[in-house]
Amino acid sequence: GTGVDKNYETAVKWYGRAAKRAGGKKGDAEAQYKLGKMYLKGHGVPSNWEISKRNSQMRLMFKRSADQGNARAEYNLGLIYRKGKKLGVAQNNFAAVRHYTKAAEKGNAKAQLELGWMAYKGYGFPKKKPDLKTAVKWYTLSAKQGNPIAQFKLAKLYKDGDGVPKDPVQAVKLYTLAAEQGNAPAQFQLGQIYGNGDGVPKDLGKSAKWYALAAENGDALSQFTLGNIFLKKGGSLQNIDAAIKWLALAAEQKSNDELAQNAKVPLEKARNQKRIIELELSAKQGNPIAQFKLAKLYKD
Repeated sequence: GTGVDKNYETAVKWYGRAAKRAGGKKGDAEAQYKLGKMYLKGHGVPSNWEISKRNSQMRLMFKRSADQGNARAEYNLGLIYRKGKKLGVAQNNFAAVRHYTKAAEKGNAKAQLELGWMAYKGYGFPKKKPDLKTAVKWYTLSAKQGNPIAQFKLAKLYKDGDGVPKDPVQAVKLYTLAAEQGNAPAQFQLGQIYGNGDGVPKDLGKSAKWYALAAENGDALSQFTLGNIFLKKGGSLQNIDAAIKWLALAAEQKSNDELAQNAKVPLEKARNQKRIIELELSAKQGNPIAQFKLAKLYKD
């Protein structure tokens, strides 16, 4: 709510009045789009409506708005046909591409991204085969508008030489643009690139920086990698504590069971190292119990 208490039902009522077609008028295209979005999210939907009616009204509002040239409504029609049954229609990639194309040609960055992905996969295109030239075209247009996912995907194409000449320098530029917007996969890639010196001078400091940013953003592989970097450094409680922190987060990841399991071994190693370092510090301060336990560790 802006200046008033938030109330979806009231918002739907007023959007509905603005969107209504009457007296030869087509209705307000933006209101039709907004109403379609609210139905899509299930906000303010009348309690007596079946899901099928909600989906039907959602499509109707998006279509009326799109018919008046609203690119965001056109994009959402593409999304509906891409998702299919979940949004009340038969899944149809060709229809999705048709709507995405109309939106993309009007400059909609999300539609350009989706078209790039569908072309790369060959979904909804006549030959049903990957069309890398078209994928590059739409990814590039979306990336130029600052879409971080498009920048990431285009960077990967340049990194691998997939559909474009291999260009590690261009890949780094694009990964950096995406990473600076908080895209964790791009941040991870930069961690690897600077760590290996792939197309850039090797720089372990920059590598650690990007791994850390990706790890902070919840990227499991970055957490695992960063944890192992600190574990390998070892030698101090600060490094071991950092290793434990990141490896523990990686081990708790539910999105990647295999990686979570793989993190448990170095995590246990880091915890053991921490116990030894703490015992050594205590023993050096004259603690006889710590001295005894330390002696036993070395003896066994």
